[in-house]
Amino acid sequence: MSYLVLARKWRPQNFEQIVGQETITRTLTNAIKTGRVAHAFLFSGARGVGKTTLARVLAKALNCEKGPTAEPCGECGPCREITAGSAVDVQEIDGASNNSVEDVRNLRETVRYMPSSGRYKIYIIDEVHMLSAGAFNALLKTLEEPPAHVVFIFATTEPHKVPVTIHSRCQRYDFRRIPLALIQDRLAMICKEEKLEAEPEALRVLAREAEGSMRDALSLLDQVASFAGAKISREQVVQILGLAQRRLLTELSAAILQGDSKRALELVDEIFGFGYDVRQFCRELIGHFRNLAVAKLANAPERLMDLTEDELGEVKAQAEGASQETLLVLFDLLVAGEQAMAHSNQPRLVLEMTVAKMAQLKPVVPIPEILAQLKEMESRLAQAPARHPAAAAPSSAVNDPPLTAAPAGPEPTPISAAAVRPVAAEAAGNPWEQFLAYVGQHDSKLVALLGSGRFRGVTEREVRVAFAPESLGLERLTSKGNAPKLNHLAAGFFGEGHRVVVLEENLAEEAPAPRHRYLEADKFRREASENPLVKTLSELLDARIEEIKTK
Repeated sequence: MSYLVLARKWRPQNFEQIVGQETITRTLTNAIKTGRVAHAFLFSGARGVGKTTLARVLAKALNCEKGPTAEPCGECGPCREITAGSAVDVQEIDGASNNSVEDVRNLRETVRYMPSSGRYKIYIIDEVHMLSAGAFNALLKTLEEPPAHVVFIFATTEPHKVPVTIHSRCQRYDFRRIPLALIQDRLAMICKEEKLEAEPEALRVLAREAEGSMRDALSLLDQVASFAGAKISREQVVQILGLAQRRLLTELSAAILQGDSKRALELVDEIFGFGYDVRQFCRELIGHFRNLAVAKLANAPERLMDLTEDELGEVKAQAEGASQETLLVLFDLLVAGEQAMAHSNQPRLVLEMTVAKMAQLKPVVPIPEILAQLKEMESRLAQAPARHPAAAAPSSAVNDPPLTAAPAGPEPTPISAAAVRPVAAEAAGNPWEQFLAYVGQHDSKLVALLGSGRFRGVTEREVRVAFAPESLGLERLTSKGNAPKLNHLAAGFFGEGHRVVVLEENLAEEAPAPRHRYLEADKFRREASENPLVKTLSELLDARIEEIKTK
C-alpha cells in the first residue's frame, strides 16, 4: 500500500478540526443552522491555511444525509465520497488549467442538471484568479442567478486579481495565517498519534518555517521524520532544512553591534563552511534584526515575535545595547545586501561586505537628542564667562635657555634642501617650509608665530628668523615658555645642537611675507577646533575636522 503523506492523512474532516480560522468556521456553522447559506463564496488567503479543506467540509455539511448540518457525520455515502474525492455532485476544478471560455461554457451546461444523490451540486474552483477575462464574463450570469441546487466556492491566493463583478456576487472570507503556537500544538498531537518523539524546540522551528501554513508544516514534518526516524531533535531539523543555527545569528548580530568586523567575517566563513545557503541565512539575519528593532520599539514585543522565552530574552538583551535608530539603519543595510545578493553570482562576498559595513557603522544618535544637547550646550555657553584663547601657554619639558633677540649678522650659509628630511608634501624642496610643517605637527600656535617672521637662513648651529620690533612673534618666541620648545624642535629637525635665533629688524620696507596655504589652513583649523560649539559637537558626535579649504 502506498504511503499517505501527513498533509493528506491529517486533513480536517469537520469544522472543529480546522485550526486558526475560528471566525470563519463559526460564521459558516451559524449560517447552516439558520438556513442562511449563500449560493457563492470566495475564500482568499495564503497557501496551506485551509481554503480548499474548508470548502470540502462545507460541501459535506450541505450534502450529508443528516443535514444540512454543522456537524457532518463523515460516515454516510456523500460524506465518504467527498472525503475520497469521488463525489459526483461535488466537482473540484483547477482554475489554472481550466481557465478558458469553453471550459466555463461546459460548466454552465452541467449547472442546470439536478444533483445525482445529494441536495446540492457544489463547484469548488481553486485558484480562480487564473480564469481568463472571457471566462469570468461567461460565468457572471450563472453566478448572479444560479439554480437553487447549485453552490459555488471559489478559492484564491490573489483575490485582487478577481474582478469586482465576481466579488460583488460572492460572500468573501479572508483566511489568516495560522499562529505559530497553534501549528506547534497540532504538530505535537500528530507526532503523538504517529509515535514520533519530537523535541518542542524542533516542532517550534518547523512551525516557524511553515510561515503560517499548516500544510507546509506537515510537509516539513514528513521530510524531517524521513531523515531522523522516530526521534526528532532541533539540530536534526536545522540540518535537514538547511537552516542556520540560532547561535550563529546571535553571535553575528552581537559582533555587528559591537563593531567587531573581524569576528563578523569569521562567522560568515563558519556559516559558509557549514554549507548553509547564504541567501537563506541573510533572510534569517534580516528576521533577527527585525526582532531586535521590534523589541526596542514595541510595548509588548512578545506578541509580535514567534520566539521561545529564552530566545525572546536574548533578543531583548541585545536590543538594549543599541538605539532604535541604529537598529533600523542596520536593518536597511541588510535588506539592501540581500537584494544585491539576488543579482550577484558571488553571494558570499556580498554578505561579507554587508556585515563588515554594518560593523563599521557608528552608533546613530537620534536627531531630537542632538538638538536637545545642542540647546543645553548653547545655554551653558551663554552663561559662561568669556575666555581669551591665549590665556594659557603650553609648558615645555626641555630645559633649554630662552631665545634672545640678536643683532643682524653676516649672511649665514644656507642649508641645502637635500640635507633636510621631508616632512610635508606641500612643503617639499623648501627647508623653511618643511621646518614650518614639522613645527605645525607638534604645536599649531608656535607655527603661526614662526610663520609671521622672515627666514634668514640656517648655519651649522643656528636657524635665523627676523621679526619687526615689538611684534607679537618677537615677544612670544623669546618667552620662557616657548623658547625651549622651539629650540627642541629645531634640534629635532635640523640636527642636534641647532637653536632658533630671533633677529630684530626693520621689516617695514620689505614685501609682506607670503602666506603659505598650509599655514592658512592650520590657522583656520586651530580657530575652528577652539570654537566651543565645534568642541561640543566633536565630543557629542565623535566627529573630527576632515578638511580645511582656503580661497
